[in-house]
Amino acid sequence: MDNPKWWNMAVAVLTVALAVMLFFIDNLSPVRILGAQAALAVFAASWYTVGRLAWHRQWAAVAFITSMTVTSGVATAFYPAMAAIQCVAFPLIWVITRSLRNAILANIALAVSVGIGLAVSFGLTAESALQAAFTASLSLGFSIALGLWITRIFDLSTERQALFEDLQAAQGQLAALHRDSGVASERELLSRELHDT
Repeated sequence: MDNPKWWNMAVAVLTVALAVMLFFIDNLSPVRILGAQAALAVFAASWYTVGRLAWHRQWAAVAFITSMTVTSGVATAFYPAMAAIQCVAFPLIWVITRSLRNAILANIALAVSVGIGLAVSFGLTAESALQAAFTASLSLGFSIALGLWITRIFDLSTERQALFEDLQAAQGQLAALHRDSGVASERELLSRELHDT
């Protein structure tokens, strides 16, 4: 599976958009702004240094997903709107994770991290924890449903491609058999004519 170049743009656009958004929040303290921006910077840096290697190296996938999970939660803890990072994080997990089981586990880890970040951001109360758990569960549910659906479509596409290749091979064999049959019948006809002559 090749590394789609548009993931580079998606990470860049999301990181810049969230970083710029922080400057337009009136009542946000400088500590929260700097903390969220630092987490976004680590997220982007981990993508451009390690994440892009994840298509070809398993260690890079694990390292990037771990970094992305932690930085998503930390950014969200500083400001709840940073949970929008999930728009890129969940799809990246599905794309770079090799097994379905690991993709689901990574999705759960990301949702838990962002949920904890939301609870911290809202102020650690029972109500904020419930709201954070609900939001994280909803995000996780959508991610898993969409990921499983896309995985199923990809599997069906792979099966159809294999069937198509088998059909082409069978057609090639059939054409070769027809040629061989034609050559054999032509030889037999020529042999008869020579015999008759």
